[in-house]
Formats: sequence, C-alpha cells, structure tokens
Amino acid sequence: MPHVDGMRFAAENLHVSTWLKGVWRIIVVGPDKPLTMDGYHTSIGRLLLGPTRSVTLEQTDVMLRSQSDGQVRKGKTAARVEGAGLAGIVGDPGFDTLQVLDAAGEEHVLTAAEARGAVLAQMGNRIVLVLPERGRVQWVADVVELVSEK
Repeated sequence: MPHVDGMRFAAENLHVSTWLKGVWRIIVVGPDKPLTMDGYHTSIGRLLLGPTRSVTLEQTDVMLRSQSDGQVRKGKTAARVEGAGLAGIVGDPGFDTLQVLDAAGEEHVLTAAEARGAVLAQMGNRIVLVLPERGRVQWVADVVELVSEK
C-alpha cells in the first residue's frame, strides 16, 4: 500500500501500529549466484545488502517559463543511482585494469581511471556497471563477471 514517499505492508489480522511503514527498497536474495567478482560467486542482491554508494549523474541546468507570470525560472536536475562500489566488491581495490564480461560474452577493459567512482547497480532487470564520468551509452549492461588486475 502507498505510504508517504514509499509504501507499507498491511495485514488484515494485524493492528495498524504493527504494519511495516516507510519501505523504500526491497532486496531479494535467492539461491542463484550469477555474478563472479574476482572468482567469488555472488548476486546483485547480496552485493546490495552490503555497503552501497549513491552517485549523482547527468546533472544539468533547466529553465521553465511560468504560464502564470511569464517569468523564466532556473533550476538544476540530476539522476541518482545506488549500487555496490567497485572498491568493496573486487578482490584488489588498487587495480590497474578492470575486465568486465557481459552476458553476450563481450569483454570490456577499463583502466582504473576510467572505472573511478563506478558502481554495480540493478536497473530494471539488468545488472549495469554505471560509470558516472561517462554517458549511459558507455555503461556496461548485463554484467556477469568482473576481474581486477594489477
């Protein structure tokens, strides 16, 4: 059920004071471990249970002309993505190169500088390596394996 900026779980046989309120994220962890991080098998759910990072992306200025008074007002907009930071999920946080394998079998090689600030996030049904310094078309989707190397 909707509740403020999130939702709540209600049960007919429980008093309203015991309902779970303010839920804004549900992480489901199943038995499958489709991701490999430097040889360690895991899942995005397991990674999101640990420490996560939020990154701000696609910041831009916007303007709007008010229909009521004709004034142009300026503002800023951006997107936020939360995911597992690379330093917390790869075997060697001081890596020089990062090999990323996607579900199609394509290998993407990133330098440490290119991968700086990246997070592994779930976006819809896809696991995406979000690279904050790059546009969305350069992010790696359907990630299945990460290998960090010196």
